[in-house]
This record gives sequence, structure tokens and C-alpha cells, in this order.
Amino acid sequence: MKNISRSRKSIFNWFIFVKIAFLNRKIPQIVLIDANDSFVHNIKDALYQLGYPLKMLAYSDFTQAQILEADALIFSPGPGHASEYSRWNELLEALPPTFPVLGICLGFQVLASYYGASLNQLREVIHGQNHDCLQINEHPLWKGIPNRFEVGRYHSWEIKATSLGDSLIPLAQTTDACLMAIAHRNRPHIGVQFHPESFMCPYGKQMFKNFIALIPWE
Repeated sequence: MKNISRSRKSIFNWFIFVKIAFLNRKIPQIVLIDANDSFVHNIKDALYQLGYPLKMLAYSDFTQAQILEADALIFSPGPGHASEYSRWNELLEALPPTFPVLGICLGFQVLASYYGASLNQLREVIHGQNHDCLQINEHPLWKGIPNRFEVGRYHSWEIKATSLGDSLIPLAQTTDACLMAIAHRNRPHIGVQFHPESFMCPYGKQMFKNFIALIPWE
């Protein structure tokens, strides 16, 4: 009977420990700046399924103060050219160097151009196409993801890999050498040309988890 009582007490103490740990866990505050794109709802849903609430702010309305209150930032896909989104460049200037940023599609192009890379217009628009992607450098973004993986692409511009300069690292490319992902050498700034929230990207949720893991918890 004493052994049973001790066992029950141990289980009860373990339950209390887990409950306290759950209640005290820090939930990251993630902000997505919406460049007027319908894919943002899929991004929000993907993060919600992972247990991370996402606050969406319109590109035209966000303030730097709102962003600095968060733990991480996502630049959304969207229409137009990266040069049309100067407010994102101003925001990147204001962010602390340890603040994680993920750029998706247009957001990828804005990040790359901010750090000096050049854009090139594709001969044919790629919309809703599935392609194989190859890792070309190691990075925490690729934790739990095979070296070759499928992605969904929706874009008419590409970043010229030869224009990255010293501050950016190429992370992945298609089998025909179209650049698909980059990272800053010293900052947690990552860009992906493809759409990780798409059903055509089976490892997309893992990428979101890996990005969130870059948040510098105190």
C-alpha cells in the first residue's frame, strides 16, 4: 500500500510540475506584415496549427513600435516589385540585430535587395508550380528537413545568386539553379522564395518551427 501511495504521489507531483511549466511557458509574439496578399491567411493558419498565435498588420498601417513589441517578424508575399516596399527597409534599419525576420516570396526579395542583391525578371511567370529544391549550405532552418525537398512557387522575379555579396549566404536552389533561400551571416534574417505555407511544401511547418526557434529567449 505504501508503494502505491508513493506512486500516486509521484504521478500527482509530475502532473503539477507539467501544469506549472505549461502555464509559465512563454508564447512567442509573432507579427506578420501583410502586403495585401491572400496567402497570409494560410500562413496564419499554419502557425496556429503549431500553437503560435500570429498578429497580422497591414503594410500601410503598421508602426515600428508595434513590431518592436513582438519577438519575431514575417514579411508576407505580395504583388509588385521589392523596390515598392520602402517601409520594410526602414523597419529593417530600426530592428535590433538579434530580432528574427522571415521573408516569404516578396518578403524574400525585399530582404535580399535590402542587403544589396539584384532582382531579375523571369522569362515566364511561375504560379502554383511544384519544384524540387536542394540545400546548398547548412542552416538551422533546415533542421529535420532532407537535403532535397519539394516547394510550391508563385513568382515572376528572382534574386541573382551572383549578386548576394558578403552579407548573405545562399541556402537553397532549384535543380536549375534558381535561388530559393538565403540567410544573413550575422543576423537571424532568412528569406525563402517559395511558399512554406503551401500544401506543395510538405516541410513548411517544420521550417516555421525552425524559424521560431531562432528567437533569443532571455
